[in-house]
Amino acid sequence: MPAQQAQQALAQSKAFDAQQRAAIAAAVAGQSGSEASAQAAAQQAQQSGASSQEAEDNIKAQSSNPKTQAAARFATQVAQSQGNPTPEEVQEAKNAGLNAEQMIEAAAAAAANSIACYAQNVAAQIQEQLPEVAQATQEARENAKKEQAQRSTANQQRTQRAA
Repeated sequence: MPAQQAQQALAQSKAFDAQQRAAIAAAVAGQSGSEASAQAAAQQAQQSGASSQEAEDNIKAQSSNPKTQAAARFATQVAQSQGNPTPEEVQEAKNAGLNAEQMIEAAAAAAANSIACYAQNVAAQIQEQLPEVAQATQEARENAKKEQAQRSTANQQRTQRAA
């Protein structure tokens, strides 16, 4: 649950409003490669007041608000660089009007949303494999029962022969 705790802490932050935080989440989800994560983040953006077009733009780290776009772009750069933005990326964020607190919050949002995307990606893959795993488990149980029955029969036959 660290991702939930991080997102709750970010939700209480004052550096960005709810719509800006949702735009950052959508941008990070958009670069994650997970369609499900991106669509969930777009829905979250709409719930925070973005139009459907703005939510779709957010997935591409774009926004009609220049500061929101700068924060979303910086967050995706942080996520892509695994927390190591270049000095040029930091300067670009500063030039776009982001202060140190906003850059730190964008980095924290990138981390929290990346973790959420990773978990969602893994869950989706596991869910796809569940029928295969269930079938393999059932077959293994049936084989184990057959082997146990064969051993039991063999033991009974040995016992009868010995008697």
